Amino acid sequence: MLIAEKSGLIKVFEQGSIRAEPVIDLTAIVNNVQDRGLLDIELHPDFPNNPYLYITYVYDPPETQGYTTEGAPDGPGNRSAIVSRLTLDPETLTAGDEVILVGKDGIWENISGPTVDSTNNLTYPTSPLNGVEDYIVVDSRSHATGDLEFGPDGKGNPFGALYISVGDGASFNGVDERGAIRVQDENNLSGKLLRIDPITGSGLSGNPEYQGDDPDGNLSKVYAMGFRNTFRFSVDQSSGQIYAGDVGWNSWEELNRIDPVKNGEKIPNFGWPFYEGVEDGSLGQPIYQGLGLPYPGQSQVISPYLSFAHGDPDKPFNAIVAGEIYRGNIYPTEFNNDLFFGDFNQGDIYTIDVSDPTKTIRKITNHSFIADMVLGPDGYMYFIDLVRGQIGRWDIFDPNGKTVAGGDRADRLSATEGHDLLRGFEGNDTGSRATTATTPWTAVAAAMS
Repeated sequence: MLIAEKSGLIKVFEQGSIRAEPVIDLTAIVNNVQDRGLLDIELHPDFPNNPYLYITYVYDPPETQGYTTEGAPDGPGNRSAIVSRLTLDPETLTAGDEVILVGKDGIWENISGPTVDSTNNLTYPTSPLNGVEDYIVVDSRSHATGDLEFGPDGKGNPFGALYISVGDGASFNGVDERGAIRVQDENNLSGKLLRIDPITGSGLSGNPEYQGDDPDGNLSKVYAMGFRNTFRFSVDQSSGQIYAGDVGWNSWEELNRIDPVKNGEKIPNFGWPFYEGVEDGSLGQPIYQGLGLPYPGQSQVISPYLSFAHGDPDKPFNAIVAGEIYRGNIYPTEFNNDLFFGDFNQGDIYTIDVSDPTKTIRKITNHSFIADMVLGPDGYMYFIDLVRGQIGRWDIFDPNGKTVAGGDRADRLSATEGHDLLRGFEGNDTGSRATTATTPWTAVAAAMS
């Protein structure tokens, strides 16, 4: 198992312990403050034939070494994010060269206000400066990149594309006009879901507005848009649909379903920041709609698959986390086709059968501070607990507390501390899906807004 710590360390867990030497130490270039850091890692699905580990993190340029406070290493000044590929030695699992796939222009001189924290100071112009394009804006202590997942490339390869979620890079507290403009700009990477070639980093020809004369341009990479902070999402390999949890502002949390789109079709737009909530027609966001900025009409916006109001006593949400869809033979058959999702702070974990048009939701357990849920190759659903620094799995129990391995008597999931837990390491960890050094599975991560 690969373990990626938010600080920028990637380690190997094998035979019950952590290797002394890390896969790689990125702490000198990872900006680790609040929700920033090393945010996800993902092994190529054809590893070791394609010996690559994909990573995304908020970047501290070398110029930070000359500053204190906001501009310093791990300071809250404005930054950029990067998506890159590391070459791994399949035998030793040590990392070699890093190739940046998205965010090549995210250098010091292109940042607007690297010594200013725009989470609260909204007076600086938006990044990037100097007219560059290949830049992931992080003009906030949160809402940077989020998840990396492999999925269909639109040409018959179910794992031929790398999907990347990008937050709005804007203030999570104030009304940030700069972020609103970026998110609704198809040529800007903020607030988007990207789909790229995992080797070249170019957009895929099947993407909605792929430009044959500019495959490396931002527009060629965009698969969907209109998101605030889609920190976690899941690709349903059987349908090509994507289920994305978008962390909301003051009123709503959204679980969005992105249906497959083809070249020539309109980029699916989920409306942020001018719309948020509800399933039967996205609600206008009056504060942002009142700014006098151009915004899409309601008929041009896709409503959430599910939405949850803040303060709802039955389903309390304020930071949604989308897990994965269960398809295995360990849990009872009633869990097949169930998408796991929950709330980071409140801790309630739910499932919904994505093949059931009634959208029936059931609560299955409670465990706060879960930053991801991942289906392992052994048929169990695993979780990452960011605050306690734990990686564990859920087992099924009958009413008498007896473990049920895929039987019919299960009535609850248990995430009790100490049950099949791999203890966390230094409290702020993320993890990857590799059961052993020779049986890798793809990555999970833990860092939330």
